Amino acid sequence: MKFNRLQEFPNSMSKPLIFKGINKKGLIEDEELTSGKNLDSEMIPALSPRKPIEAIKTLSSPQYFGIVNGKDYYVDGTGFYYDGVNKGTVTRGVKCIVDFNGNLIIFPDKKYYDYIEGVFGSFTGPDVDYATVHYNRVFGIKGSDVRASKVGDFKEWEEFGGTEMDSWAADVYSPGDFTGITSYQDHVIFFKRDQMYELYGYTPSQFKIIESAKIGCVDNESISEVQGMLFFMSEKGVQTYSGGFPRNVSEKLNLSYVNKASSIGDGRKYYTCIDGVTYMFDTWQNTWYPYMDKDIICFAKSQKEIFGLSKDGKIYKLDSGNELVNWEATTKLFDDGLFNKKSIKSIKLRARMDTGSELKVYISIDEGEFKLRKHVKNTELYHKKQRDMKIIIPIKRASTYQIRFVGQGHSVVYGEKEILIGSDR
Repeated sequence: MKFNRLQEFPNSMSKPLIFKGINKKGLIEDEELTSGKNLDSEMIPALSPRKPIEAIKTLSSPQYFGIVNGKDYYVDGTGFYYDGVNKGTVTRGVKCIVDFNGNLIIFPDKKYYDYIEGVFGSFTGPDVDYATVHYNRVFGIKGSDVRASKVGDFKEWEEFGGTEMDSWAADVYSPGDFTGITSYQDHVIFFKRDQMYELYGYTPSQFKIIESAKIGCVDNESISEVQGMLFFMSEKGVQTYSGGFPRNVSEKLNLSYVNKASSIGDGRKYYTCIDGVTYMFDTWQNTWYPYMDKDIICFAKSQKEIFGLSKDGKIYKLDSGNELVNWEATTKLFDDGLFNKKSIKSIKLRARMDTGSELKVYISIDEGEFKLRKHVKNTELYHKKQRDMKIIIPIKRASTYQIRFVGQGHSVVYGEKEILIGSDR
């Protein structure tokens, strides 16, 4: 008589090691990182550094930087420069510069540069801290006042003749001063630190201001649009708005009492500098990464390129140059739900490394000191730019473990972990 053979269960299993964004809160998912620097989301679920950045210019006293008409413009100390040439004098301090019909209008100075005719000048008008352009008018804010220039004329702010072409002004009676303004969809949005207002209508007789949310913006430089959504920094973190009510998308950065931020967006990502670190939010992957260890005070972009003016005066061009990026990433503290049922046997990695790059892998066991377990380099020249490295790191029995990667140059790191089942611990 034959008996059916008993099914044999394997005593080990492999699980993918996924790397997907940073989370600074206490409880995080297995694929999330606790910390890192100079990382990007392009290769999710693998781990990879950001692309190189290049310093293209250095200012001695950086105030502002922008791109228009394919040329750069900036304020260095008290000088206003266009395409590297000093065009006039402004005051030292925070600036808001808007492009209006071929004129760069500089607030609060009430100066302008006509980059078509090459003329620098000044104009009279109301005091304005921040401004935006909407339907052929310049809208500005200061204190609790909202102003709009005459249609097509940024120099005329006091013409109130009763026509639809006139200037316009209104007071918004609520505590605090306005902190930011932008044109979004078919209306103007302006902020105080804890309030958000929207202006609808096309002419002075139609203009109507409504309070849309009890959430505000702390810095005009943090306002940017990505994927049709408006991003801005509130005291409690990054908010997105596309109608309805703003939504906080930065809970995983664990932010609180933010006072200043500079930001910009491209077609997919939102970059924001907070306390000297530039983070990147990938709207496709819904993940945050510490993107750049640079203290950016002002971002700018051309059609395809992004630039950042750092606090030390360097102007960086993203995705440019041959920088050998130094990057780090630390995983969560893994226990894999062990509880006397499983134990970690090994970490298996595959690193696709560019020539000249190197990778160090550190392991912490039971919350002890991180110890270097592997150090690999791709120093040989091959006919191919990249080389695959296979790395296996045995792990002794442990209740918890944590992995830290320290790299230089471009590498893409894939991984899995081998787990023993039925441990007798």
